[in-house]
Amino acid sequence: MVFRALSDRVKRAKSRRADNATLQQAVNDYTQELAKPDGTKRKGARTIAEEHGIPEKYKTIMNHASGRTRPMSAFNASKQKLSPPEERELVTLLLESARRGFPLTLRTLEAHADAIIMARKGDDYKEEHAVGESWAGRFLDRYWDELQTHWSRPLDTQRARSLNPDIVAAWYDVVEEVVVELDVRREDTYGMDESGFPPADQGVHRVIGARGTKTQHLAGNANRENVTALVTICADGTALSPTIIFKGKSFMEKWADNNVANASFCYSPNGWTDAELAYDWFVKDFDRLTKEKAGGRKRVLLMDGHASHFSLELLEYAQANNIEILGYPPHCTHALQGLDVVCFAKMKDIWYQEIRDFERLNNGRAVGKGDFAEVFGRAYLKAFTPETVTAAFSATGIWPFNRDAISEEQMKPSEPTSVKGQFPMTQPSPVRAVLAAFHSYQPTSFELDEDTHRAVPAVIAGPSAAAGESAAGTQRRSSSPCTSDASSAPSTPTRKRPYAPAILSFTPSKRMRVMTAGLAQTTSGSFLVSKCKLTSSHLPVPTVLEQLPPLPSPDWSLLHVPVREDAGREVLLARVEALETSLSRAKVEIEVHREMNAAANAQLVLKDMHLAKQNEALYAKENKKKSSQAKLFPGGKGRHMTSDAAITEVADQRNSRKKSTNDKIQRKSDRDAKKAKKVALADAWAEIKSAHTEAVASWEARCRDLLANGTMKKDLPRKPVCPRKPKAPRPEAGPGDAIDGSAAVPVDEPQCADQEDLDEDDEGHSSDSSDESDNE
Repeated sequence: MVFRALSDRVKRAKSRRADNATLQQAVNDYTQELAKPDGTKRKGARTIAEEHGIPEKYKTIMNHASGRTRPMSAFNASKQKLSPPEERELVTLLLESARRGFPLTLRTLEAHADAIIMARKGDDYKEEHAVGESWAGRFLDRYWDELQTHWSRPLDTQRARSLNPDIVAAWYDVVEEVVVELDVRREDTYGMDESGFPPADQGVHRVIGARGTKTQHLAGNANRENVTALVTICADGTALSPTIIFKGKSFMEKWADNNVANASFCYSPNGWTDAELAYDWFVKDFDRLTKEKAGGRKRVLLMDGHASHFSLELLEYAQANNIEILGYPPHCTHALQGLDVVCFAKMKDIWYQEIRDFERLNNGRAVGKGDFAEVFGRAYLKAFTPETVTAAFSATGIWPFNRDAISEEQMKPSEPTSVKGQFPMTQPSPVRAVLAAFHSYQPTSFELDEDTHRAVPAVIAGPSAAAGESAAGTQRRSSSPCTSDASSAPSTPTRKRPYAPAILSFTPSKRMRVMTAGLAQTTSGSFLVSKCKLTSSHLPVPTVLEQLPPLPSPDWSLLHVPVREDAGREVLLARVEALETSLSRAKVEIEVHREMNAAANAQLVLKDMHLAKQNEALYAKENKKKSSQAKLFPGGKGRHMTSDAAITEVADQRNSRKKSTNDKIQRKSDRDAKKAKKVALADAWAEIKSAHTEAVASWEARCRDLLANGTMKKDLPRKPVCPRKPKAPRPEAGPGDAIDGSAAVPVDEPQCADQEDLDEDDEGHSSDSSDESDNE
């Protein structure tokens, strides 16, 4: 565990805490000495102070033992904004939230503290009651042994959600079934992963510069072109030759110069792996390099769930060659894949160091593609040692097999998005018991019906709640459990605890049903036991922090003043009477505190149930739509990819994608054909109109010639009529119908005399000729 050096202020606080503990131990020893009977030798305060190394504080020990004064730490605690129990709850919240992957900032911590003060003060809250700007720092100093600030590192939400106990347990079930039960040798267990290696060191380093300089730049190569490396390791501590994928459209021979790691080389347009490259690597590299070593025995290869790794050809080839492939659960490789957990972290550090050494030895020249094989090879040979490779399989529980390799701390971030989520607080035993009962008890619709339990005695809420019956805990519902008034927030809960004497005689199961029915009939709690989904209109019940009412306080100083054995009867009777009075007062306080704790526990139950409903809604929303790759790993769990079921599913997905692609191509072809037909019909119609215009012009010229030769108008030829506009054929068109406009109606054989699509000019010519014929 890594710790930072303590500040001077924390060191002083640590020293004060040790001094206070020593002083308190001395006070306890002195009190025990005072309780000894007369005639027995007692140690004085000065002697006890010297024994504890604080001789100058003997008077302080006497004053604390008699109750005249109290320790300075207790006095300072009384002036704090939050009480020690409240601060302890904040510490628990901070630690649990951090373990779940949602750490609080200093500003958020101050907001939580202000919320506690606001809830405690109620209507008496004022701005000056809020914590100050330096409160968070002093709070961390008080709990320096448990808390410290950190620079956060991002964790993808999908990774945080996926690494949960169910997924991890299912993954180790697959490993046990394939590797352990089939007795696969260590020498035949492999893991493969790819990673990008940009040929430039653009990290942040701690360097030395002039005092007062705000920024110190570090000159270097800024090339971000990615080069992918496929690395395969074996559980026996060996590593296969890597495969390097360059970005390019062709391969240059100088890229393979100084190949110190004996790597294989290939290229792709984007420098990434694809299904074709993965298949070539599997056949030409992995199978070729491991077949002789296996000697016909079964081999196991663990890979992540990238789509390119599980092509149908690759899986069928693996199955035919006695190679079992296991796919890691999606978004869990940061904890389950040994190459990610151990090897690549070390490899990246050495890789950047090799880049810096290369640039230093070559006068600042950047690492190019022709230098990549040499620089990468040196880093690869240094990083992938037998110790590192075996540690990768051991740390992830593959070899030797260990189901407990993933700790609960690593799976903590999955709890906020789990269906079984709870508040990040330590809950009392009664709260946990009630929550367990609610989680295991599923009410029926009959029990949730408002009319089922009308015989339950009315809740007696006390005088303050009798008028109006407006408390949220006693409001009757008039609508179904799935309805909610989004415009009205839950009313403020009453501080009076209801009492129903008739329920005391019920059995536990009957009490559970009565409690469920009671919640179902309230406005603010009905959705907790209903079967409908949670929406934004369901607001949690506001928190109420009850204060201890003014009660006579016990005389606690009686505990610090011992009674001498030679005391008289009257003194003893007076002491007994005082003790009885203080004891009765303490009993009242304990009963009130017990009732307040019960109310606080009930609020915790309701809020925890509200959180569980929120998590269910969130889980349903996040898992509404699944991609084809997610369907290949049902439930987000790891899978035996070379099983018959997995290969059949991959083939079905490929056929489905092919069908979807073909359907898309066919739809596009149909659209293009339809568009082409429209264009052809438009061209045919344009030709028909052009031909008709020419025919009309020819007809007009002939008519003029005939009239000039003395022909009567009634004997003139009829004006040509424009044919019908060609239309697209119907699907059930016969063989004689027009298909593409080529079978248009001939110009010299009009099909109808009453044409609706004539041009305006043509209509004018036709009407003129008819008038002239009539006049003639």
